[in-house]
Amino acid sequence: MREETLDRIEFGEFVVLRGRKWLSQGTDVLARDLDVLQLSCIEDDAQGEEATVIWDAEVAAHSATDSLWGAIGSAGTDTAATFSAWLKTVDWNSTSVAC
Repeated sequence: MREETLDRIEFGEFVVLRGRKWLSQGTDVLARDLDVLQLSCIEDDAQGEEATVIWDAEVAAHSATDSLWGAIGSAGTDTAATFSAWLKTVDWNSTSVAC
């Protein structure tokens, strides 16, 4: 049995399967022990290609979602003054590069 279980693969989660990266579009139960995952490819050469797979039957399939994505924004947002300073810096750097 594989470490990754289907109950950890949720809608919108990225997975690696068959050498490509996919986005989970949902799950179905085909039979008592057969969970089916609907996927959409996010690779440049097959973007939007859809696949329906039995997750437990796939070889070397695993979740590709990084645990750091959950930490983004967990401490709240910056103050308006901090965001304004960052935005002015980006604008200044963009203007000075274009000249």
